Amino acid sequence: MPPEHGRRLADLLVQGRLVEIEDSYTLIPLDQPAQLARLIQEFTHTSDTSDTSEMAERLPEPPAP
Repeated sequence: MPPEHGRRLADLLVQGRLVEIEDSYTLIPLDQPAQLARLIQEFTHTSDTSDTSEMAERLPEPPAP
């Protein structure tokens, strides 16, 4: 995925964040498994899924029929 796509996704997702892992390429789980596991654990322990009100504000309008 091009870096600009990752940045866009992180901006669109309510609790999205972009983390670039150095010295990794296509398969991050194989290139940097320990660092990926640590980042996932940090994310899941710090994310609050109880407030979804912000999500509706950030979603784009659906296309007209």
